[in-house]
Amino acid sequence: MNTESTPKEMAKEIAAQFDGRDPLKELEEMINKMDKETLRKLIIMSTNTIGVALKQGTDYEDNYDAVLHISMGAEMLMTAYNTALMSISANVNGAGTA
Repeated sequence: MNTESTPKEMAKEIAAQFDGRDPLKELEEMINKMDKETLRKLIIMSTNTIGVALKQGTDYEDNYDAVLHISMGAEMLMTAYNTALMSISANVNGAGTA
């Protein structure tokens, strides 16, 4: 991929990696249709998925290892959320603009 791509070119190149689909848009649509309980379940499943990724696909060694890595996944999700909130706040308040 060319790092100098326009946003439209980049979106097209990324979509090509997913058979023309836009997984981010699909996720947004899915989340918008979820009730609160289903969304909670998705978040918990996501923390486990991140934990497994941190283990590089290997099984958890024991309960401590599982809880540790799932907690790391939760921490990563919270950090991502807080970072997004700060970014939105900075953009709304005009910080970071040239």
